[in-house]
This record gives sequence, C-alpha cells and structure tokens, in this order.
Amino acid sequence: RTAKPRGTAAGRLTKIALARGDWATAERELATAREHYGRHDPQPQHTLALARYTLELAAARGRIEEVRAVLDEASEIGLPPTAAPYVWPLLLAAATAEADARGLPRADAGRAETLRRIRRAAKATAQPVPLWQAHALLLEAEVRRAEGIGDPARWMAAADALE
Repeated sequence: RTAKPRGTAAGRLTKIALARGDWATAERELATAREHYGRHDPQPQHTLALARYTLELAAARGRIEEVRAVLDEASEIGLPPTAAPYVWPLLLAAATAEADARGLPRADAGRAETLRRIRRAAKATAQPVPLWQAHALLLEAEVRRAEGIGDPARWMAAADALE
C-alpha cells in the first residue's frame, strides 16, 4: 500500500511491457512508477532503473535525442561506482540504442561524445563480481558496434564471460 512497493511493481511491469514491445503499457507503468518514487526517493536502485526504462522506451520509438538526454540527466544526478547492478544495464541500453541508430542522419551527430561519456562512466563503475566484468565486456562490444567496428572476438569474450 505504500509508495515504494507500488513503484517497484510498476517498474517491473514497465520492464515486462518493454520486453513484450507493448510501448503504451510501458509508458503508463513508467509514469506510475515515477509518481510513486518521485523526487523524494533519489536512491540509485529507483532512479537509475527508471532512467533505463525511459531510455529503452525512447530507443524503441527511435528517439535517439531523447535517449541521450536521459543518459545526460542520469549522469548529472550521478552514476555511483558502487551501484553497478543499475549502472551497467543503463549504460548497456544507451550503447545499444546508439548502435541500433547507426546510419540514421539525425543520430550520427553527437554519437562520438555520447560514446565517450558511456566509456567514462563504465570505467568509473565497479566490477567486483564476474557478472559486472561480463557486462563491461558486453558494453565495450556494443560501443564498438555503435562506432561501426565489427569485433567478433569481443562478442565471444562477452558471451564466454556471461556463461
């Protein structure tokens, strides 16, 4: 009945809707999650998860400028090095959006700077466990794809690490 459980439930429903490609439901549930967390609960597990979902929804709708704005806002609020479970998925979603938007005229401008910010944030994020080390490998492979560099060895290293 309190705000946090409702916000958490709405966040999880957002994640499910995004995975299903149900953008309308994702948008509605994301708005609900924001309403329950609001600005009064700036903990990374809430703010960064919602930023990731916002970013993924923008990417799904082809709004690369919005993707970058969400990443910028999350970076300004803070990407704590110790919040790896929330930072890595956000950075990976941003890198994937950049890679998927390659070749779109309006997306090429600003990509290099965004990828530099992603790499800088990744470098500052903790990798104390194998899962986050795997995410770092996966992120670098995705960033290189966004740069137009095919690198099968990096993808294999990421896949091996994830296994």
